Amino acid sequence: MNQTAAMLRAQHKRMFFSRGLAFALTSGLCYGLYTAFLTLGETQAPWGTWFAGESALSSFTVIFALAALAAGINDVFSGIWSLSVCAKNGQLTDLRKTVNTKPGRIMMLCALVGGPGATVCYVIALNSATASGNPGVIVPIAALNCAIGAILGRVLLKQKLAAHTVVGIVICLVSAALVGGASFAIAGSGALIGCLFAFLAAFGWGFEGCIAGFGTALIEYHIGITIRQVTAGVLELVVMFPLLTLIGGNGASIPEILRSVIANPSVLIFVISGFFAMPAYSFWYKGNSMCGTALGMACNGTYAFWGPFFIWLILGAFNIGGMSTDYPPLGAAQWIGALVMILGIFVISVNPLSLFAKNRKGEKASESTFVPAAGNTEQGSVGEATANGKQPLYYAIMLHFASGETDCASGVINSLKNGYANHKQLESSNVDEALATAKENGLLDEAGSDVDKDGKLRIWYQMNPFGKQMVDKYVLRAD
Repeated sequence: MNQTAAMLRAQHKRMFFSRGLAFALTSGLCYGLYTAFLTLGETQAPWGTWFAGESALSSFTVIFALAALAAGINDVFSGIWSLSVCAKNGQLTDLRKTVNTKPGRIMMLCALVGGPGATVCYVIALNSATASGNPGVIVPIAALNCAIGAILGRVLLKQKLAAHTVVGIVICLVSAALVGGASFAIAGSGALIGCLFAFLAAFGWGFEGCIAGFGTALIEYHIGITIRQVTAGVLELVVMFPLLTLIGGNGASIPEILRSVIANPSVLIFVISGFFAMPAYSFWYKGNSMCGTALGMACNGTYAFWGPFFIWLILGAFNIGGMSTDYPPLGAAQWIGALVMILGIFVISVNPLSLFAKNRKGEKASESTFVPAAGNTEQGSVGEATANGKQPLYYAIMLHFASGETDCASGVINSLKNGYANHKQLESSNVDEALATAKENGLLDEAGSDVDKDGKLRIWYQMNPFGKQMVDKYVLRAD
């Protein structure tokens, strides 16, 4: 029985890691698609006319205000897509509850930094580089957020940063430079502004990825990305765009600019970019929370390749944006850079020395098992506010352990089923992943594992002092 539990536990651990890795890698791919369609949208009317200087708009308005407008339209559509997913999952009530809590407000702060801050800087960078004929050049620079996020994860969240992780991050940064290096040779002086703002975007996203990745240990990632995108979109459209337009001296043109954008068919391209922005950010959050900030940010950093690739494919090879004569195809150095980045991700996630150690010493025969103490039988007790469904489901799961319970996923479900009977997310795989994610972020510790009467693995968890501190600070005193 002990050997069976150990085998199932090892399989569970591999599956959890692989799932987190898949989220993180897919976020990078979707980020490349989001970048390409956002760039495409801004090559069409009326954007092309504005950026060509064929309007009465000032240079400040064109560079800064229109970037906020493009970011806002993209994020609003992304927020609408995210809301539709929450509605499908039956999470709108949890979304409303979460917004009024401390973690929800922290997520809004992340949206402030990553939306009006980093995203607007990113769009400014894209626009400046596009004007020089090479929009892909700024993407690898923005991908520096993977290193910044990993460092912040070590400083702010005390996440371990092993020597091989540091080496892997360096490899990813070198490969990012290699991907973009070939573009620098033909980039004009206008790309320098783009590189500067891409660097600012990297800092903003590094902070956001670090904090928001941890936040999804308490906030379900679909809810987290909805809060993020709706908040960012509203701030960019309602605050940043009008304010920057006024500063640029074109305040009277705000209604006409908005009418021109909304009435033009090119707005549908922003619907597509917003669709890809949803998984780009939500899988980024989810991957970071499951893999740790260092690995999650590194995997997301593959957009250093996917961004230039999809920009070239859509705007260049397919000639949708009319840039095939201006934008160079990917060269050998960029393909090599992509392969080197894959190597960097491997080094971040797996210590190469441990592979040789395993070959010499062999695998451990088994892992520890857990035998429930008398009376501890998957029938946990939680507070009234949790049991009657007043808290968002993920908060309720953490509160279940805050009272000192040692329990497994099935025990959590049994304890919460009365107050959350109609909650679509209260099922075995979701709760199991929530507990494993909380453990990955240091809120819970594993007490052991065993096999139930049906031969299914049960992993038992208990809350550690750090988890109790976080629950007391962000959940029990969330209002």
